[in-house]
Order: sequence, then structure tokens, then C-alpha cells
Amino acid sequence: MKEYDSSFEALRGICRRLDQDYIPPRYPNGLPDGIPQEVYTADQAQDALAGARKILEYGRQHLPLEAGE
Repeated sequence: MKEYDSSFEALRGICRRLDQDYIPPRYPNGLPDGIPQEVYTADQAQDALAGARKILEYGRQHLPLEAGE
């Protein structure tokens, strides 16, 4: 078993931010004040994409790929 890598703590804030967008946009009643198109802005979408890209890049740098990938 591998040891806990505390360097992943740097991603905690980004993950929390993205977690807020996980359920509400997927369900019609997930956003009580409207539909995702009416609630989320382009800036919020860009922010979420930037966060997801940071997480992916961090994973690529810190996690080994399985053989054949």
C-alpha cells in the first residue's frame, strides 16, 4: 500500500469548488431558482474548466499510468 501523499491537499479547494457543481446542474429540481442555463455564467463555466484542468494535470504529473496506457 502506498503512503498518503499530502501534496494532494493543494487541490482540496479546487475540488470543493467543483463539487458544488456536481448535482444541481444534473437534475431539474437541483436548482430551485431556475435551470443551469439561467443560473450559471460563462465565467463560472470557465472557472470550473480551469479547475478541472489543474486537477487533471496534477494527476498526470503525480500518478503513474498503468502499462499499456
